[in-house]
Amino acid sequence: MLGAGFFGDDDFDGGDEAFSRSAEAVEEVLNSLEDMGFDKGLIIGGALTQVVMRLVLVSPNPSVAIGLLSSCMTNAALAAELEENIIN
Repeated sequence: MLGAGFFGDDDFDGGDEAFSRSAEAVEEVLNSLEDMGFDKGLIIGGALTQVVMRLVLVSPNPSVAIGLLSSCMTNAALAAELEENIIN
């Protein structure tokens, strides 16, 4: 699971639920801001800035932060491709 073991802890009770719920919560916030008429680019920029800042602050070292960010980007690209294939 993406992000699992971030702090070197192999005990992930509720890990799947935490991952899914956080992804759903972010999606809801992004949609809500979009529905309010805010610019999509600015919404994404603000959200990414906050998430990356949090990642940097809690990472044990830069390599871990870069590794997790890289994994997230790969996962997002695959998910977007799947969604595009489903929609089209």
